[in-house]
Amino acid sequence: MPLKTICLLLLYCSATIAKTTFTFKGGESDDDQRQYYLQQVLTLALDKTVDDYGDFELVPRAEGLNLARTFRQSEARAYPNFFFRVSMTDDIAANYAVVPFPVDRGVSGYRVALVKNDKVNSLCGKEQLDIASYSVVQGVAWLDGDILRANNLRVYDSSSYDNMFEMINGGRMDLFFRAINEIKFEYETKSQALKGLQIEPCIALYYPLPRFFVTDKANQANAERIYQGLLRAYNDGSFQTLWMAFFKESMIWVNLKQRNIIKLENPFIKKLNKDYEQYNFVMSEFLEVP
Repeated sequence: MPLKTICLLLLYCSATIAKTTFTFKGGESDDDQRQYYLQQVLTLALDKTVDDYGDFELVPRAEGLNLARTFRQSEARAYPNFFFRVSMTDDIAANYAVVPFPVDRGVSGYRVALVKNDKVNSLCGKEQLDIASYSVVQGVAWLDGDILRANNLRVYDSSSYDNMFEMINGGRMDLFFRAINEIKFEYETKSQALKGLQIEPCIALYYPLPRFFVTDKANQANAERIYQGLLRAYNDGSFQTLWMAFFKESMIWVNLKQRNIIKLENPFIKKLNKDYEQYNFVMSEFLEVP
């Protein structure tokens, strides 16, 4: 074999070996687009670090799994180099390798409810104690459910993302609180088939809800790569551009300025380092009435 051919083969093999496979959580259903933004964020962070760490490929895994099953798959190391986003707790921080950057910039702590159309104005003028009489549905293993329960709300867990919308539409549950950066797309998608869905217009909940990427605790080196990539993307503005492209329209659409914002406590992050807060979005333009 000619020397030139051998050299080309060696270069090809070297490039192939150098490529690192990252896996990330896919959607829970066909129209669950929540993971698409996270895929774009991971791609951005990895692109920013190619010169230091080498090439990569990003592959979806755990499609169709709810969060509880995703935790179990992660603990079993079912997928190589697996990253998924979670709402942080002190317990998760102690047991996972954490990328301490708030990928939604803190805005997911603002929550607006989906309701059935015959209850659309039932919360106008209500306060926290009044909401306690309503039934609330949240996903199994979602921290939101634990936070709402800790604040004396009546919460029921569902293992199916799609079923929660159907439960509201069918009147089996009263409220399904969703993040202000996600609810517009979800409503527009789900209400095409579920004609009873409406957006409650009068209140919003708020609680601190930092959301980070996490991975197996032994995978600290790759977690550091993603963290460094996110810092670079934040410092050059490309992260903010991506974030705004996905979420600004929904955040305007929910009209926070006209809502009574009910503040709740998050008792699950008492020990969490608060350095991440410097990357949170400043919400003043969405909250202050001109």
